Amino acid sequence: MKQLDVVVKGIPTHPHNRYHLPSKQEIEARISPKTKAIMITHPNNPTGTVYSLEEMEMLKEIALKHQLYLVVDEVYTGIVYDGIESRSFASLSDCEDHVIIIDSVSKRYSSCGARIGAIVSRNHGLMKEIGKLAQARLSAPTLDQVGAVALYNLSSEFMKACASTYEERRNVMVEGLQAIPHVHVSVPEGAFYCLVDTPFTHAEDFAIWCVEHFEHEGMSIVVAPAQDFYSDPHVGAHQIRLAFVHEPDVIRQGMELLKEAITQYTKMINI
Repeated sequence: MKQLDVVVKGIPTHPHNRYHLPSKQEIEARISPKTKAIMITHPNNPTGTVYSLEEMEMLKEIALKHQLYLVVDEVYTGIVYDGIESRSFASLSDCEDHVIIIDSVSKRYSSCGARIGAIVSRNHGLMKEIGKLAQARLSAPTLDQVGAVALYNLSSEFMKACASTYEERRNVMVEGLQAIPHVHVSVPEGAFYCLVDTPFTHAEDFAIWCVEHFEHEGMSIVVAPAQDFYSDPHVGAHQIRLAFVHEPDVIRQGMELLKEAITQYTKMINI
């Protein structure tokens, strides 16, 4: 962003409503004559928020009113829980020239090493320019392209099975987190992360301590500081992100380790 002299204006969201969007008026208050696009992740990383059809329509209305692009990262499409319908922003009507979908096989198909995906839009002028950018860089490896085609052609039943597996793991992690004193988690509706409020002012220091010093019964734990997910890193300085990608028994063990780590660290810093 700095290389392109782009200024990012974050839209604050909050755990009390699972990080769903604020009002239309609050979003529009951050739009200026220089604003070019709204960027959003759906389902969201790291919050796990799945935006409702009403929220999607609201963003569409804002994009049309202010003539903005609506750039949507949908790499977690299909990984949704609690009977929520998985919708793409590409399904919205009357905004074909405004919606740009960023997609990848890396997340929902567990193909992180492939690093291959797609930019999808019905805006023919935009896609023509993106084609020029693609030709100016090295192409993705042929083998990865072949693999990506096979993944994109998997049946919808595959994604339903994956989502069901992740939902079980989410429930195990949330249950474990809710049993840890002074920790709060907003139950994710999609993706495979939990954004966790810790009792620490600087969760990054806690994360570093876990790597460098924490050990319990021959095991340790790694957590990711969440502050870099915010346009204002001070807002998320007390949070960590956890991924529920392991088997339930491993997650249960991890939650016990996290509880022990928080207990030890709390005593060490005397809070």
